[in-house]
Amino acid sequence: MLARTIGDKAPAGKLPAGIILGLGYSWILLTPSLFQTIVQGVPLMSTRGYFNFIANQPAYTEAQKEWRVGLLHSKFFWFDLIVNPPEGCDVQRQAAALLDSHREAVRNSADKRFVYFIAARQRVRFCCRRPPKRSLSRKYLVIHLEVGRAKKLKQLRLEIPKEARRFALPTLTEDGRFILVEGEEGQQAIALPIHDFLILHDVNLGIDTEVLYVGSTDDPATRPLSRDHRGYGDSVYPLSPEETDVFVFYNIFSVVSVAENSNFMLNFMIANSLIDEVQRVEEGELLEHGLIHYFGAKSQECNKIAEYGRLRNGLKKLLDRHKIRAITFDIEMEEPHEFYRFFSRQVSARNRHHFALRIEHDQVIIAAPEPMTFSGAGL
Repeated sequence: MLARTIGDKAPAGKLPAGIILGLGYSWILLTPSLFQTIVQGVPLMSTRGYFNFIANQPAYTEAQKEWRVGLLHSKFFWFDLIVNPPEGCDVQRQAAALLDSHREAVRNSADKRFVYFIAARQRVRFCCRRPPKRSLSRKYLVIHLEVGRAKKLKQLRLEIPKEARRFALPTLTEDGRFILVEGEEGQQAIALPIHDFLILHDVNLGIDTEVLYVGSTDDPATRPLSRDHRGYGDSVYPLSPEETDVFVFYNIFSVVSVAENSNFMLNFMIANSLIDEVQRVEEGELLEHGLIHYFGAKSQECNKIAEYGRLRNGLKKLLDRHKIRAITFDIEMEEPHEFYRFFSRQVSARNRHHFALRIEHDQVIIAAPEPMTFSGAGL
């Protein structure tokens, strides 16, 4: 399942927040807009558990199931701006306010738990020794970057829109973290951090993002943004700020239960949040433990046995209580960018992480995902 950054609409045809309920071998599509039409006149505070009656129907409870997990959206923050904010800016307070607002929006929709990655990338800064300039044709903006401890130079040539060619050249802050862009006369200049600039202009430098730590939280404005828990310290302690930039990625995942019951001639594909078969905290922690096991970050090695035990017990509980035999992750951004090309010491860098977790012989197995098919359903 593909994801977009916060603020973007879900891609057409993708319904991570809705359900597809199979009746016989026909399909009824329930989209968020149609769902609001059905319940019009009812205050729509949270959709979590709105269709919980389905979880108690024999046609569903007796069916063999699996979870399909996709990334709904992801938002990252650069820790350097939190620890060393620009003069006169309280970046942590601003970031916390944004995350509080986002948490309320999530709580008032599907009410999910945030799963976060503390991650690292090779350090990149604007080169202040070579300020931005126009090309000879004046059609391109030439900007130089410094990469890594060695400050290896990289040149960017960005096409300047015709309507912007009369504007003043952008300027750089002394530390190379920001570029200041002016607009129409009288408009306030915009300061873009280097990493936002790279994503905005779809610049790929061949740098991948290493996952250092996986956690989950109901309060993203505090954890791990406040940096007061062990996971943050263990993750960043061995890193050099001259070589590495550190980020936190806040992720919201969709969890869809896929079920087939040939005895009732019914197929189900329904968001767990809508039926609340597995409640919010347990759902979020299962995803957290599964991703800890998958990435195997060094900073979480000391708790490896305990985390593995939690994951194994959680998967066994899914199987024994709910007949959910596997969790299949399909993590990918709709518009791939190297910022979201994650890797770890045991997983190679890739734009898409597609794998399944299941119990076999009382052990957790990371397996290739099975194709999603229904007998006679034509999917």
